[in-house]
Amino acid sequence: MAKEPCTFPSQQDDVPCGTYGETNLFCNFQSADRPTPVSEATDVLQARDDETLIVRATNNKNHPMSSVRTINTKLAHPIAFNYQPGNDQSTPCHWCDDLVYGLLGLGEVNVEVIDHNDGQGYIEIGGGHIAAGYPPSRMCDMCTLQRIMVAACRIHELEPIEDIRPNDFNFDTVVDHMMPGMATLAPFHWCSVCPAPAFFKCCKKMDLGMAEGAVDGDLGCGNGCGLMLCDYCAAILIGETEGSLEALIDRLKLEKANDRFGLRADVDFLHPRGELLRRMELHSNT
Repeated sequence: MAKEPCTFPSQQDDVPCGTYGETNLFCNFQSADRPTPVSEATDVLQARDDETLIVRATNNKNHPMSSVRTINTKLAHPIAFNYQPGNDQSTPCHWCDDLVYGLLGLGEVNVEVIDHNDGQGYIEIGGGHIAAGYPPSRMCDMCTLQRIMVAACRIHELEPIEDIRPNDFNFDTVVDHMMPGMATLAPFHWCSVCPAPAFFKCCKKMDLGMAEGAVDGDLGCGNGCGLMLCDYCAAILIGETEGSLEALIDRLKLEKANDRFGLRADVDFLHPRGELLRRMELHSNT
């Protein structure tokens, strides 16, 4: 399949894209405007099952049929992927501003959301962080692209991270670095799946022309996809899921992760059926 120019805006104009590895999915993910206000979704049909309520948005011809569901999340929706911070930096990328945001989020809640299935994301309509006064979660283009790179690597190969070993690590220091503003200062990398120190990284050679011209380390393109795992997650990935991150995440969700830390607030963005790749695919089809 021939490669096409990338339509994903980046901080580097010379980052070509094409297909995302084994997914054969062309990148056509662009910054989305804020979704249509919930007030435009009217005439609720009384057709509820355990998960989904069908809504007819009679006032919005662009969204004739939308769905309402309850999701479990630690973030504020709608999430703005590929967010462009203003020049005054008054509203920065939440992930760049504090790594703890991606680790712990804003706290776990069950929130009712409406989804227009148009790639714009969920809109909170009850019980979420928006109602509590938090702004929608903002993720810049580079943080978004880093997660797409990891998700595009379907079967991972791991190698130890240099100069750090589980047997010699003082785990008592981890909690100190989970305080606001402290995660960035941690003398270790964080696991991509759970809020724990990473001891292993993906070393599978990336054959993606999309990362040409990028700075090694920013995207992980020089050596692996950028996935980093703690000892617990690495053992499951290699020993039980045969390198599949999708299967690892599914497994940990079922068992509520390990007893030490739970799952990261943003782990869903690494899943092939997660919100990030689902929205990207919807954009590519429009």
